[in-house]
Amino acid sequence: MLPLMIEMKGRRVTVAGGGEIALRKLRVFMEQGAVVKVVSPQAVEGIRKLAGSKEIQWKQKSVEKSDLEDAFIILAATDKREINEWIKDQATQNQLVSLVDQGKHSDFQMTSFTQRGHLSVSVSTNGASPFLAKKLCRQFMEQFNDVYIEKLSLMAEKRKEINGSAISREERVMLLKQMADEA
Repeated sequence: MLPLMIEMKGRRVTVAGGGEIALRKLRVFMEQGAVVKVVSPQAVEGIRKLAGSKEIQWKQKSVEKSDLEDAFIILAATDKREINEWIKDQATQNQLVSLVDQGKHSDFQMTSFTQRGHLSVSVSTNGASPFLAKKLCRQFMEQFNDVYIEKLSLMAEKRKEINGSAISREERVMLLKQMADEA
């Protein structure tokens, strides 16, 4: 699998399933600005609260093909493997589907990640140990203090200036490499 960062702001995510795993996964997408819809006959308290406050849409019913049509990302998080597989089969070529209980059969896997300022750290064990991925992600991020995060923000501003300048491409590359080496 290819690790990617995808802008999720305003993109539609459909979650089939209303349990704790579904709640944990949908919160990640909400934090990134996605528009989340849950389809499930029952839901845990956290999902019910989010729906009650209109932060997500909850369709209290079994999932149907029409529920999947407008989704960019689909999370098949029901407690029934055959339903999750049916969901995968219903998706179009342009939809990304994650079967939360079968990562190897998914179009994508969610990595453990954390963000501070301009720094994003993501770790995957390719499903071998999500707990280890989370631990490694946390340990890696602990190496960077607030001063480093602020320095990275200043680097982002400087990069915009350099890229917007009239200097040659070679000079831009040299300045950007030098800036990174000094970080």
